[in-house]
Amino acid sequence: MSSPLAQSIADLSSAEASKRLAAACEIYRLGRAAAGSAISNWWAESELSGLLLGPHPAITVGLAVERDTFRRIRIANGT
Repeated sequence: MSSPLAQSIADLSSAEASKRLAAACEIYRLGRAAAGSAISNWWAESELSGLLLGPHPAITVGLAVERDTFRRIRIANGT
């Protein structure tokens, strides 16, 4: 059985747009949770938090995938 992250990565190449969107949201949620726990102490420091765009920063979650997986994702998304 695959992990929720592995399943979400696979779902990014689904023919169904709604499934791709749900997968992207889940990947963001998982990545944001991991990053949030890793940097929570940074947000507690007001000076550093201010440099990092305060309590509501713009956050991007990225991940690396195999070349073939990337190709399938691009095809599914028409890019």
